[in-house]
Amino acid sequence: MDKIERVRAALAGRPVDRAPFTVWYHFGNQHAPAERTAQVHLEFFDHYDLDLLKLMNDYDYPMPAGMEVIASAADLGKLAPFDPVTSPFGIQLQTVELVARALRDRALFVDTVFNAWNTVKRNLVREAMPALMAEQPKALEAALAVVNDNLIRYAQASLARGAAASCGRSTSRSSRPSRAAASVTCCTRTASTSTSTGWWTILPTRCPGPI
Repeated sequence: MDKIERVRAALAGRPVDRAPFTVWYHFGNQHAPAERTAQVHLEFFDHYDLDLLKLMNDYDYPMPAGMEVIASAADLGKLAPFDPVTSPFGIQLQTVELVARALRDRALFVDTVFNAWNTVKRNLVREAMPALMAEQPKALEAALAVVNDNLIRYAQASLARGAAASCGRSTSRSSRPSRAAASVTCCTRTASTSTSTGWWTILPTRCPGPI
């Protein structure tokens, strides 16, 4: 079996010659150009002879113009739709194109997209989240919808450039305000993870995406 056959068979629940595996790592390349980001991922992939590459995305979700902190309902209201190609995520999309060309017919790779809840909580409002949840749930819900739509556009752009799937972190509904925003998640399952790295075993599962 080659790498693509092995991963697709595992995801479809068919017999494999061995369990496919991959390992991911944050390289801290959030200020690097696309060529460098692609290079370090491809070197990592080849060095460990991985079956599947998880392309990390360390580029920042863009803050509203002129803002460094989001801490109020008015701040949340400034979150707006954007074209991912012209945002900081555009560099990641260039990386996707480079990796897709390098791995064509060799291996599948997934791009990394955190869902709207994690994007807002971890990257935009941070310590303001508890107060916003308690005092401004409607404003927070509206902001989540905006961010979610932006992330969907990004995921679609990534898939169009060659990613086999967009992989992200899902969050339970119990931690979200009222209606939960949809998330884009990967159709693999992690065997174990740590803060900065995670060793994966691909387990048989039904994959709804294009893998």
